[in-house]
Amino acid sequence: MRRPGSAVRTAWQPALTGGLLTAALLAVLAAPAGRSYPPAATPPPQAEESVTGPTHTATPPPIPPEERSAAADPDTVCTISDPRAVGLSGLLATPTGYLVQNDRSPGAQGVFGVFVLDHACAVTATVTYPGDTIDPEDLATAPDGTVWVADTGDTDITDPRRRRETVTLWRFPDPATIASGTGAPEPYPLRYADGPHNAEALLFDHDSRPILVTKDATGGAGLYTTRGPLRPGPEPDVLYRVGTFQPNRSGTRNPFGSLGTEVVTGAAVAPDRSWVTLRTYADAYTWSTAGRDLLAAVTTGTPAITPLPDEPQGEAIAASIDGQALLTVSDQPGPTRLLRYTPTAWTSTWPADTPPPPADAGPAGPAADPAMPSRLPHRTDLTAAVAVGLVMVSVGLLGIRLARRRAGPAPDTAVPRPAARRREPYDPAVT
Repeated sequence: MRRPGSAVRTAWQPALTGGLLTAALLAVLAAPAGRSYPPAATPPPQAEESVTGPTHTATPPPIPPEERSAAADPDTVCTISDPRAVGLSGLLATPTGYLVQNDRSPGAQGVFGVFVLDHACAVTATVTYPGDTIDPEDLATAPDGTVWVADTGDTDITDPRRRRETVTLWRFPDPATIASGTGAPEPYPLRYADGPHNAEALLFDHDSRPILVTKDATGGAGLYTTRGPLRPGPEPDVLYRVGTFQPNRSGTRNPFGSLGTEVVTGAAVAPDRSWVTLRTYADAYTWSTAGRDLLAAVTTGTPAITPLPDEPQGEAIAASIDGQALLTVSDQPGPTRLLRYTPTAWTSTWPADTPPPPADAGPAGPAADPAMPSRLPHRTDLTAAVAVGLVMVSVGLLGIRLARRRAGPAPDTAVPRPAARRREPYDPAVT
């Protein structure tokens, strides 16, 4: 026999049961898989640092043949003829001229450091390193205006025993001291979480975290960054892989053929940080940042591609002081021409269906990467899952109350209960 209201109970019981099961399932899925990480100031355990895996992969479209053939010849700004300033792999533009940095090329005559150039490319000062360097490869400017040298080259790939366990970024605290040749850079050691890499490109994101771009011939260039701004001291900060950039085989002429089109050799950022560029031996890939962080622009945007044909060994690239041109120099014995290119124009390179993050938002790449430990404990996700489940249960209970109010009297088809018989008063005379 079905009593009045039994249909209502039958309707809400699955909702309540489903809400409870959903809450339990979300709690299980959000629970940590047997591991958690300490706060950001403490490096994660060594066993976890072997885990790698890119979170984003950027693959630009191929360059149409008509664009390759229509590439304008670059302008020669000036020629660097000082015999000490050869083998150049880093370049920055300054209000008074340029900064260039050399690597361990055979023709460097034993002078390794940063050379200060005037607008005519004459060397006006030099700054050397206070400690040993192995293979400096790039120059970069952080958002606070400090100048950094990336001693991150690691080309001895034939013998794993000779690979670099750590690399170094050299920081010039005051750019004015570089111009006078009196500044002494400070070393910041780094190590990769997944083992040694050869990197020749350095960027700094909006939050002053470094981004190193590896020179990998296969699998794309890896983008690596730290969990926060660099910390001074003897202990190296750890670099985690947060993305991949895959240049295409553009067909642009260069000394190394198709291989030269696929390896990243340098990086640059506009003075107002409105665009970022990665270069190969053959081409420059430029993304509009539009106020977003550099990592998100590279890993989610579509670049404009500027061919850099026939450079002797194009490694260094920089933004002009007005941000309207790309400047390059080659790693060669010298003399070396400083070239100026007008970059290929781009439209908005942010995906149309993806709204830009707020200006104060952190970078999107590292937070989603399984290779970079989260800065928050996993129990935060568990709490959120339980909260979602409780909300679903509350909605189910609310539905019950509404259903009861709307149910009203029992339907006509319900089987009526038999009427209660009146009980007569007890009469002792009746037997």
